[in-house]
This record gives sequence, C-alpha cells and structure tokens, in this order.
Amino acid sequence: KFQYSEELSDETYLGLSDADFNADPDRRYGLSQFDEMNTYHAGAYIRHRIELRPELSLNTTIYRNQFKRDWYKVKGVGGLIDDVNQGNDNAANAQAILNGQADLDKAAVKYNNRDYTSEGIQMTLDWELGQHQLEMGARYHEDDVSRYQPEDIYQQINGQLQFDYQKAPSSSNNRYEKAEALALHLMDRWQLNDKLTLNLGLRYEDIDTAQTRYANAERSEVASRRSNQISELLYSAGATYAINDNWQLLGGVHEGFSPTSPSARENIDPETSTNYDLGLRYFGERLNASVIGFYSDFASSVTNCSVARPCGDQTSGARSQGEAEVQGLEVTASAQLYQGDNLSIPLQLSYTYTDAEITNPKDGDNLAGDVYAYVPENQFYTQLGVELDNGIAGYLSASYVDEMCTDNLACGRNGVDQRFIYTDDYWVVDVSGHWQVNPSTKLYLKVDNLLDKRAIVSRHPDGARPNKPRSASIGVSFNF
Repeated sequence: KFQYSEELSDETYLGLSDADFNADPDRRYGLSQFDEMNTYHAGAYIRHRIELRPELSLNTTIYRNQFKRDWYKVKGVGGLIDDVNQGNDNAANAQAILNGQADLDKAAVKYNNRDYTSEGIQMTLDWELGQHQLEMGARYHEDDVSRYQPEDIYQQINGQLQFDYQKAPSSSNNRYEKAEALALHLMDRWQLNDKLTLNLGLRYEDIDTAQTRYANAERSEVASRRSNQISELLYSAGATYAINDNWQLLGGVHEGFSPTSPSARENIDPETSTNYDLGLRYFGERLNASVIGFYSDFASSVTNCSVARPCGDQTSGARSQGEAEVQGLEVTASAQLYQGDNLSIPLQLSYTYTDAEITNPKDGDNLAGDVYAYVPENQFYTQLGVELDNGIAGYLSASYVDEMCTDNLACGRNGVDQRFIYTDDYWVVDVSGHWQVNPSTKLYLKVDNLLDKRAIVSRHPDGARPNKPRSASIGVSFNF
C-alpha cells in the first residue's frame, strides 16, 4: 500500500471571545490573516502472510511514514480574549485590537515547521493449538521529529499586519527528538468449554527517547539534552461466560501504559493504570443489548503539556497529576422495530456515563477532586433507519455531548470564575442515505449537523472554537 497527500488550509490557533462567538461562530480576527497550514504526507507498507501449516501462520509488516508540516500561525494573543471575556480594565482595548480598530506593537506569527519520520517492522505468529488460539508478536519501531520554528514579528497598524523583523527560535523551538521502541506480546484465547472463554495476554514495552535542544540556527551548539528509558511488563485477563443462548457475562482486568514525551524530565513516571470492566450482554432475535461498567485506577496520571494544551504556565514537557480514578457505565442496544418483506426499521442507542477525577495529586497545582479536562460526563447517541429491499436506505441520527471542563486547575474551585472554563453541551442531528443502483454501484449522501447547531466544543487554544457547521457530501462507490 502506498499513500500520498497534501493539505493547504487556513487553520489558526486563535479562537473567539464568547460574545463574538455568539454573534458569529465562524468569525476570524484580522490578527490571524496570515495563518495557514501546509502539510505533506507519504507512507508505504508491505505485508506478507505465509501459512507454515494449516494451523500455523506468520504475518509480517514493514512500514514507513514521512510527514512534513509548516503551520504559520499567530501566537500569544489569547490573553486579549481572556481580557474581553472577563471584562477587566483592559477589555475595551483588547476588543479594539481584535477588531483591528487599535494598533498592536507586537504580534508574533510562528513557523510551526516540523518533519516527522516513523518506520518499523512487526511480526505476528498465529497458532491454533487445541482449545487455544495463540498470537505471538514482536514489533521494532523508530521515529523522530525535527523542529525549527522561528517567529515573524508584525505590528498591527490601521487593522493590517506589517512585517517588522524575524526572531530566531528558542532552544525549545529548535530541537531534535527520537525514540526507539521494542514491543512483545503473547495472547491466548482459551476456549475452556462451550460456555466459558478466557482471553489472557502479556505485553512488554521497552522505549528509549532522547531530545537535543540547540542554541543556534546552525545546530552547532547544544543548549540541553534529555533522555528517558522506560520498560513495562503488562498483563491482560478477560472472560466471557454464556449463561444460555441469549445471555452472556463478561469481565476483565487489564493493565494500561502510556509513555511520556521525549521532552519530559527524567523524574516523570509514565502513565500506568489498572482497568476493570464487568458487564452483561443479551442476544435476541430482534434485540441485542449490553450494560458494561468500567473502572480505571491510575497509579500515575500524566499530562503532556503544549502551547495548545498548557499545564498551567508549562507549555512543553510533561507533568504528573498523581493518582486518579475514571469510572462509568456504558449501555448499548440495537433493535429491529419492524421487519417485513420489503421494509425494515432498525434502531440503535448508546449511552456513556464517565466520572474522572484526580484522587491523590503529586504536584502543587492539582487538588484532590479535580476533574479531567475535556471528558464529558454524559454522552448519548441514537440512530433510526428505514431500509427498503430495492437498495434504498435512509438514516436519521442524533448525538448529545455534555459540557466539559477545559481547565482542570480551575473547574469547581471556590473563588474562581467558572464562566469561561467549560464548553457547551449540545445536540447534533445528522442524516444519511444510500442507493444500491446495481450489485457493483452504490450512491450515497450524507448531511452532518443538519440543523446547523453551533456550540463551543473547545476553548483551546486561545478562545472559543465551534463544532463543524452543516456539511454535505455526495459520492459513488464501485466494487469490481
């Protein structure tokens, strides 16, 4: 498989104040007039399968991806939006600057210029051995990223940006990072009898990361070096038990692991968790349903910090949030409301409740009880369809997302203004349909956000940002 793509888009980091969002969620301030994303992506992989014996096969994949981007975008003016939202003494001046009615001495537009490469080889051996279906695998992976990100300094004069000078990148914006990783895994799907199936697994991860920051553009002077070595052995155990032909119990315990970025200091432990789930499934002639409870106990919860998602004042590296708990319930159902010779009416429903909070903080900023940022408490989805035997089908769906905290160092705390640290809760209605013209040709139509409902779905980076507006796509697919 070979893949190639390019992108040119007028994307920006700069959002809107709440008042401007309510007036026009698609407005752009003049300070972002030069913002533009340019990307290039090329990738390839080769996959090979050999059947050594009828019950034994080996799969090998070799892959390589290269991605380049230069995102030219304004930075460091999100404080103007904060001033407008909070109505402080600088609010009027900040709004005038955003409107282009007042001059600004310094507006930095940054070249977020980066070059990524990732490559590796993965092998898996599948072996049916009596009641066991074994999978043994190994993957060796390398990746690196080079960034050289100077800034152009402009002045806003009479509503227009005028170039002043170029500022050389700091060491954090002139750096090279690389990683080498070895992953081994063993999975066993063990069919003990007709009712009980066990899924047992082991995974070993060994990751070495390194970062070099440079003090000059020629990269002949090193400002600093950082490195990390992480190794983890993880287990997984799950089971399903068929009570009868219609009911099934399921449960499991799984260890989770997420490494820190190469920018992290050596004293930042990787994110680790123990995850539990327990549930019940029903399989019927016209109804399938499940109820699953989940609980994740994080021994170490880590946030990777960036300009887009800062950790307080920290905009790079990683920060340990300490111990945390994530728990909740997921309910799903699918049913045939009507099944006739020429017509069927399917229905799908799903609901997820999530409670996520820090329980034992490890730094001075987090407090016990702080919630996770951008984790909605309630999510709901439903889809109703009409399917005809002549190949025509239509579907109407609705989804709901609860409001989310955008700053876990402020949400719910006494004495902190709560007005501008949450997203909106919102409903979105979509419609789609297709027509099977003949066995090889299908036409399809999809309209997302049919009612053009707009809401604040993020406040990072730099202000309120909307969901996708009403969007339509039409196409045709061929099978031959």
